[in-house]
Amino acid sequence: MNFSFFSSISLFQWKIIKISFPIAFLFSFSGLHFGISYLLISVFNHFFTYEVKSQNEYYFYFNKGIGKSILWLSTILIGFLVLILNLIWTNFI
Repeated sequence: MNFSFFSSISLFQWKIIKISFPIAFLFSFSGLHFGISYLLISVFNHFFTYEVKSQNEYYFYFNKGIGKSILWLSTILIGFLVLILNLIWTNFI
């Protein structure tokens, strides 16, 4: 694992975060927990962006040695990380 691996993952995740984060923030005003809504929205966003709309974009990551399972795992792990950090933040403040 080198810098190229992590920069590719961060590029992939940035495309998901820049859409999922504002939508989850808006859902948090309607009473839904921000962490849970971010986790669900990011997974749906990943599916619709990369599985339905832009399937050919996976080839960029395949050429860098990053498989589809690693990309899905990174989306889910970041979603759970946001959920855990949000739970910690809301319980201590």
